[in-house]
Amino acid sequence: MDYNAYGIKVAMNEVLLVQAQNAKNPPTFFIQFAPYNNTQTSLQCSINYPDILENYIYSVAVGKNPNRNQTQFFFAGESINSSKRGFIGVAKHDQTNFVSNVSNLCAMSFSYSRQYIVNYEHQEYYVIGVEPQGRFAYGFSNKFVFIFDSKNGSTLASWHGNLTWPNSSFMPHAVDISNNFGVIVGFIQNDPQKRVQYSPIIYLLNFLPSNRHPIVVNHYIPFATSGTWQDLLSNSDADTYSAKYDMSISINRYGDVLVGMQHINRVFLFSVNISNPIQLTYISRNTNGRSLGNGKSVAWLDNGNMAAILVNTYSLSYQWLSSQIYFYDMQSSIYNSNSTPLSIFPNYHQLLPENFSPIFLNMISSSISLTLMDSSGNLLIFNPTPPGFYPSIPATGSVPFITFPESCPLGMYKNQTGINDCILCPTGTKNSGNATVQCTPCASGAFCPLGSVSETSQSALKIIEQVIAYPKSSDTTIFDEILIQNMFHIGSGHCLLISPLFWTLIVAGLAILVVISMGILKFFIRHHTCTQIRKRVQWIFKKTDLIGEGELWVGGLISFSVVVLVSFAYAFSNAYLKQYPIESSTDFYFACHRSIRNAKFQTHLQTLAVPPPETEPERCLIY
Repeated sequence: MDYNAYGIKVAMNEVLLVQAQNAKNPPTFFIQFAPYNNTQTSLQCSINYPDILENYIYSVAVGKNPNRNQTQFFFAGESINSSKRGFIGVAKHDQTNFVSNVSNLCAMSFSYSRQYIVNYEHQEYYVIGVEPQGRFAYGFSNKFVFIFDSKNGSTLASWHGNLTWPNSSFMPHAVDISNNFGVIVGFIQNDPQKRVQYSPIIYLLNFLPSNRHPIVVNHYIPFATSGTWQDLLSNSDADTYSAKYDMSISINRYGDVLVGMQHINRVFLFSVNISNPIQLTYISRNTNGRSLGNGKSVAWLDNGNMAAILVNTYSLSYQWLSSQIYFYDMQSSIYNSNSTPLSIFPNYHQLLPENFSPIFLNMISSSISLTLMDSSGNLLIFNPTPPGFYPSIPATGSVPFITFPESCPLGMYKNQTGINDCILCPTGTKNSGNATVQCTPCASGAFCPLGSVSETSQSALKIIEQVIAYPKSSDTTIFDEILIQNMFHIGSGHCLLISPLFWTLIVAGLAILVVISMGILKFFIRHHTCTQIRKRVQWIFKKTDLIGEGELWVGGLISFSVVVLVSFAYAFSNAYLKQYPIESSTDFYFACHRSIRNAKFQTHLQTLAVPPPETEPERCLIY
């Protein structure tokens, strides 16, 4: 049973945390009571589902600000027998019974009440939301809408979705409810002739004072910018449940609304006037590049002053790549695509617990705490820490993993209470370990970069030029010209020893001596033996004649000079080829100029505007 299917399997407030565990045998609800810590006052237990083998739980939910004397949670799902009926239920905790059965923890202290939604078939998308006081639960799907009163005998009032949705094709994906309004997000079907078959839409809900029934008073439709990859999406399979279409909503006490749509990689920020909630006002949006996953889950923290965004990264074919949580200060900075988060989890000193999966599925929050669930159903609870401390992650332990406060690392500080990490000391300040709430200023003229642990005197610093100018290319950058220049150049010392022309002239000189010797044997020494020697030498040189194709013995002598010249040309070309790339090249000993490189440094697209020094020697280069 996938924790990433059909709904959010975890919920929390300042009273309890509950998780639906469909994969357990038998299926159970895991319950963790507040306070969320590792002390003996923190109690937890598991209770079996009602009708253990008959139900699959889609979602669990709790009120954000419930009455402390009323401990309960809601659950919604579907029967997995032949009836396939949806249901809504509430589990109520009897504190008196709990105290009298300490040995059973809370197994005997919860009682269930459940109602079935009759006359409606299976719904691919079925979500629930609970009003903050925790009395009323609302259910939303394409075909039905209901209100479930957990107080008056757990009564259920349901009606057809057409009576609520302005567009009868609306399929809800996520919902959140505040004291006097709600926000729900999903897809609507477009004209079948259009390329985009389903489009996302956000509805603003008000509640009738007479019967608390929800009504749609405003809406917002996100549009993709022309030419972007989002503009190419058709969402053709959005009518069938898929985790890639998961959406998320969170409302804070000021009327600010976060809406995450991971299939377009965007998180939207809206504002609603809480005294007259009839308009959903667009504020900004955050986009996280060409991938999916940004906004898979969103949550408000610190009573609505901070936001946590689950930024998963999936490929466009929905293959998981990474998971991170971004924490943003929403009061002192503007939230958009250029916003810099206060901190990111995980990081180098906030590592995942040993058995915690790197794939994050959901996160939910109370007014101050945050719970993260991974793909295996493991839970990690972040508790707020005072100034000077950050939530440290336990490496091992039992589930749920619960953070504990630890002093800010050197070079970092934290000046507010919250679950965010410490941040680096600004430039010009330091933290040597004695100032974790505020970094201390460095002395005037001292070197204190970002995240300094101590200060360094400017006099102790040595200036090193790290920006190196482009070397100056030679006037000739064509290989043929460089080859000819190397072949017919004679210098002194090393240049003379590797000069092809020098050794060609040596061979040519020897050839001239042979010609003179042959002339002497022919015209001045008339002896039978000398004649045979001369003919034998002529025969040998005819065999080496490459010019006259074996007809001229003089051509054989010239061929030796040509072979020497060609051999040097091949050796030079082969060695020159190995001078690329420049990062692995060394001094070039097969040419007169040892600095020769198989590269051209100066181009019309040169971006480093640093002129080469006047004393730099010219190089023989080629691109």
